[in-house]
Amino acid sequence: LGQLTTPDLVAGLGRYKGVDVSSSSLLTTSFSTRGFNSSRSERVIQLADYMDTQLPSLSSYFGNLLGVPVLDIASVELVHGPASALYGANAFNGVLLTNSRDPFLDPGLTVRLRGGNRNLLDGQLRYAIKFSDRVAFKISGGATVADDFLASSQDPTSAVIDPTNNPAGSGLGYDAVNRYGDLGNTFTNANGALVGKTVFLPGYSERDLVAGDNKAKSFKVAPSLAVLLSNSVKATLDYRYVNATTTYQSASRYRFVNSGAQQARVQVEGSNWFVRAFSTQDFSGKRDPQSDGSYSLGSLGAYLQAQPVLGANGQPVLGPNSQPVTYAQRYFNAYSVAYNAAFAANGGNADAAALAAQAAAGTNAPLLQPGTDAFNTARTSIIHNANPSQGARLLIRSVLSEGSAQYTFKNSFADLTVGGAYRQFLLGSDGSFFGDTKGGDRIRNYEYGGYAQASKTL
Repeated sequence: LGQLTTPDLVAGLGRYKGVDVSSSSLLTTSFSTRGFNSSRSERVIQLADYMDTQLPSLSSYFGNLLGVPVLDIASVELVHGPASALYGANAFNGVLLTNSRDPFLDPGLTVRLRGGNRNLLDGQLRYAIKFSDRVAFKISGGATVADDFLASSQDPTSAVIDPTNNPAGSGLGYDAVNRYGDLGNTFTNANGALVGKTVFLPGYSERDLVAGDNKAKSFKVAPSLAVLLSNSVKATLDYRYVNATTTYQSASRYRFVNSGAQQARVQVEGSNWFVRAFSTQDFSGKRDPQSDGSYSLGSLGAYLQAQPVLGANGQPVLGPNSQPVTYAQRYFNAYSVAYNAAFAANGGNADAAALAAQAAAGTNAPLLQPGTDAFNTARTSIIHNANPSQGARLLIRSVLSEGSAQYTFKNSFADLTVGGAYRQFLLGSDGSFFGDTKGGDRIRNYEYGGYAQASKTL
């Protein structure tokens, strides 16, 4: 573990046999051990001292952001494939269990500073002290900052996802993997030679939409108090807080700004039993939409194209139906006119007509251009609008609470372990992500279960 050079613990596991790692960004990684990996591996669980480190709003893991700080890691257990019920529900594609160092056994101060390419700066600290034979305290944490990579694939989106997509380089345009706002419009029989064809807007790159903000940042602090209630019973009180700016990929790309989670745990354990409770609360920036926060790149690109075109007087340009004309509508109308004219002039050469129309539409009906005042004003308005039908802002604020207990009965024939757990999700987003409302109750989901395991050493 001390030799891992990756900024994130999970990313470093890719060097081991049978572990597949996928990265959404520098600090956001996921893993799988059964070949079903994606940018958000489902049916995999990550535990830190047996606490689930998923963000409850997304049911996803952001690498080791909420895990044990790297200098406080005592060991990492990686279970391939379906795992014992002792790890909890959903452990079908693998388990990653990180165990922290005991302040009674490992007191002292450790500091680590690192630097690297992409302007990486990383500082980690751990301090542990024994106040007496029965009371110990530790605090660990760290901060990381670097230039994040920007997704830039211009390959066409799979036809499985978009059956109307065109091949790369088509004069009709095409829907690219990492281009946003490249919306398509299939023309009807009222549009002459374009009938049945789908035209795509040029769209925007990830670099355009983040407006130069490609920093990946994280800050983590984790204090812990341990008390020996007797020679065989130990009580532990933990707290973790993490704040990060990073990019997450699922159905779209999401830019998380000043986002993170806090987690608290209380546990009492003996030699053959434990009682544990923990709670995790996530956030995606401040709750006020006008403050800096998280947003969807896909929604941002789409709503930029839906902005009304402004005339010289600063007022929206109205169409024949007296409704404001959007940038997307103006582009498609200009493309249709230019295509039909070029198609007739080129003797029915569809490819030549498409290329000519694409050039003409780009000149006669330009979209909002990155870096201009109009683009920046529209972008700011959209990323601060939490209405999902108008804006791209995400306001997640969910809570995961869990209580569990386990007891092992030991006898000469076999050991019998029994346990149970209750888990509750309170999902909240002020209506920006879930079907809740601002100021209303969070959406409640819960699950509970029990298990038993008999084991005998031969």
